[in-house]
Amino acid sequence: MRIRLAAALTAAAVAVPSAVLFAAQASGAPGARPAPAVQATPGPHVLPFAKKLRSPRPRLTARPKKTAIPASIDGCDHAYGTAGQCVPWDFPKLARGESRCDWIRAHKLAGITVNNPRDRHRLDPDRNGIACDN
Repeated sequence: MRIRLAAALTAAAVAVPSAVLFAAQASGAPGARPAPAVQATPGPHVLPFAKKLRSPRPRLTARPKKTAIPASIDGCDHAYGTAGQCVPWDFPKLARGESRCDWIRAHKLAGITVNNPRDRHRLDPDRNGIACDN
């Protein structure tokens, strides 16, 4: 009987401070130790009907085919000038008597270089590498 009483008192002695500690934590009393953090990873949330869904696996195609990009994609003829200059691929409708060089001078593009010897717009008649220089 004495052993049972001693065991019961020991258990009560351990339980009472724990209860007081948790009560102090709940009330926000100063000096109370925070409750130990529980580290748990939540399981995935999968609805029961989603387990039955199946779809065919997508087939991967071979390497994508190369697409030809036209030279006039941005409207500029890159055979003339530098990256910041844009000589139009197709000149707008010109006024009577106006030449392409007049249009280029009006848009402050005079003196641009000709990067292609073909000179598609014939802006360099003397073939010195500078468009509309005369």
